[in-house]
Amino acid sequence: MPALHRPNYMFFPGTRWYMPTDLDTQGTASEGWKLHIVARAEDAQTTLDAICENVLYPDRVAHKFWQNTDPITDENDRNGGKWFVVYPNSILHAFRLCTEITIIMRFLGLAPAPRPIPHELQITPWVCTRYGSYSFHGVQDGQGGWRADNRMESHPPHINNPWGQYAQYAQGSENMTLDPSMVGSFPSYTMREIPQAFH
Repeated sequence: MPALHRPNYMFFPGTRWYMPTDLDTQGTASEGWKLHIVARAEDAQTTLDAICENVLYPDRVAHKFWQNTDPITDENDRNGGKWFVVYPNSILHAFRLCTEITIIMRFLGLAPAPRPIPHELQITPWVCTRYGSYSFHGVQDGQGGWRADNRMESHPPHINNPWGQYAQYAQGSENMTLDPSMVGSFPSYTMREIPQAFH
């Protein structure tokens, strides 16, 4: 159970998740296609450092990582394999981050984790994704209301899956088209707009 660490990170209150203290993140997305990095336990610190330094910090991207490698090695860990989470601000941002993370992992010559994250879409050997809340609250239901964030599904029924277009994006296709419901599926809200049920 190796501990993971980086300077200038602190525990998110009430959790074992580390979040950066010296990073002024851009964007106010409250939900969207969060990216989960998969890696072998022995590569976790290298993966964390390389992605933070070469992708996340230069782009000021919100992210967090677990205190140790338990989610990778322990099949009964409550995180279900999630140990390093990245929060894009739009689907095109998610596509770009997925590409950059994958390039870094290939450059380092790191093998992917032995198993993907359950109930998520595996986009590349090192990146899984699921549409959900970026906080501990629910997600918008597409009809002006709210629903619980169901971790047993890759995305809510009202959210169209844009990842079928990712291969075209990664190849630089000029013919890639995204439905408006895909592009605009990263709503933001203020804390007072969050319904009491999700506090």
